[in-house]
Amino acid sequence: MRYLCGMHHPEDLVQIPNTAWIHVSGMGGSLPGSPPGAGDLYLLNATTRHWHPIAQASLARSDCNGKIYGDCPGPDATAFVAHGLAIRKGARGRRTLYAVNHGGREAMAVFAIDARGAEPKLSWTDCVEIKDSVWLNAIAPLPGGGFIVASTFDPHDVQARGRMTSGQ
Repeated sequence: MRYLCGMHHPEDLVQIPNTAWIHVSGMGGSLPGSPPGAGDLYLLNATTRHWHPIAQASLARSDCNGKIYGDCPGPDATAFVAHGLAIRKGARGRRTLYAVNHGGREAMAVFAIDARGAEPKLSWTDCVEIKDSVWLNAIAPLPGGGFIVASTFDPHDVQARGRMTSGQ
C-alpha cells in the first residue's frame, strides 16, 4: 500500500473515463461552523501517482459562452471549495465535470473537460446557485442536461450543524 500525501482534505474522486486521470475534490474547512480552510480541486494521474492543484487555473480559464443553467455569476477562485464530483460523458474526448462548491456561495460548478491532450484541461463554464437552506454533498448528472443533488442538512439547523461538526 502507498499513500499520496499533501492534498488538503481530499473528499471525492471521479475518474475521467478512458484515461488515467482522476479529479479529486479538496473540501478544506467548508463545514458550516468549522474554521476556514483552503479548498481545491486536484488532478491525479493514477499511473504515475503524481497530482497537482487545478482549481485556480481552471477557474481562471472560464468560458461563459457555454452557460446552460442561467445567470450564475462568474467563479471566485479565492473562495472555491470543492466537495461532491460527477462527470457527464461527451463526444470526442470532451466531458463535463460537476463539482459541489461550498466556498463563497453554495453552488454546483460546471466545468468543460478536454481530455484529448497529454493532460486534461478544465475550464469553468457555468454554475447553479443553491438556496442557503441546503448543504450540498453529492451530485449526479441526469439525461437531457439535468442533474440531481443530495443535501446533508440544513445549515441553519444548529443541532444538525453540531452533529456534523462533531463527527456524528
